Amino acid sequence: MALPPNQQIGDINRRLKLLAQKRPFRAVFQPLPPLELNYFPDALAADLAAMGTDRWQISFRTGIETADLILLTAHGPNNTEAFWRLREANPDALLGLWLWDNHLAYVANLANTLAADFYFPSHHYISRYLANPNSARGGFLPACCAQWDAALIQAAMAKHPATRQPRVLAGYVDYDGAPRTSFLSQIQAAIPDIDVQILPRSDRSRYFGKPHATRLAEWLEYPASLVLPLDRDLSTRLFDGLAAGHVLIAADNIDDLDQVVPPTDQANLPLLKFRAGNIADLQRAAKEALAIATRDGSAGIRRRQEYVLSNHMLAHRVQKMVRTVAATAAGHLHIRFCSGPEHGPGLELRPT
Repeated sequence: MALPPNQQIGDINRRLKLLAQKRPFRAVFQPLPPLELNYFPDALAADLAAMGTDRWQISFRTGIETADLILLTAHGPNNTEAFWRLREANPDALLGLWLWDNHLAYVANLANTLAADFYFPSHHYISRYLANPNSARGGFLPACCAQWDAALIQAAMAKHPATRQPRVLAGYVDYDGAPRTSFLSQIQAAIPDIDVQILPRSDRSRYFGKPHATRLAEWLEYPASLVLPLDRDLSTRLFDGLAAGHVLIAADNIDDLDQVVPPTDQANLPLLKFRAGNIADLQRAAKEALAIATRDGSAGIRRRQEYVLSNHMLAHRVQKMVRTVAATAAGHLHIRFCSGPEHGPGLELRPT
């Protein structure tokens, strides 16, 4: 049973005080199903360990029973039973939740959020419904490049193909009834410069059954890729494309894009936009992207890869969650009950 807001804040503050007394405190990042078990490479452990300081240490999937801070992901299903089991096994730990798919499955996502101490939505534009009196919003935490670790991308930088096939990659899962699926069919018929690849929702092993290096090698065969939202969401696809050195082509209806990748950075990468749902404008953008990739050559590939390696890897997002909780434990942020047009009535972290 959830505690009243004042008691809930007091209980979270009690555990924050315990965390503040640890030096370093131990954080564990644990992705939850149903995201493919092979999505996150084990080598991410090195990326997370590198984010450690004298104030905290971060591990990947190990030590959750004795961790001071447990950071979990949510991808749609209701995982509250698993959360409560974690609380029973480690009652003094703080529980943070990173919602990867809060643009879908609203009821399950809200249930998951209520079971956490802190929550971090990936999609700001559709996060107001998550506000509640039981867990504190820790801030917007967008998607990132997570299916490859930094060392694998850096190795690819050193030996990327000198030439790439002159087509734009557009590989997507077939979600029945989604407007994106119909648009991809139109693209397949009308724009030969775009290589449309569709995975059935029921079996994604054709891609996710392959080793991580093989997946990256497939992306490296192309100089550009297409970013289409399922709703209006900014997905991992944008950051995976950058990791492959691609010139990006993105639909102009991705709400959080300019907040995460500022327009000045978009111009430098470059990232091209087209009018969502407009085949003619996408055809124009595809030709422009391929021309830019040819002009930029290896220097452009390195520029885009270095951008994601410096700013948008999974370790950067996990580090932000750890920093946010550490700042709260240190008294730089406080849990407050707030209400406003953007976040809705609920607990939030606010500066002192």
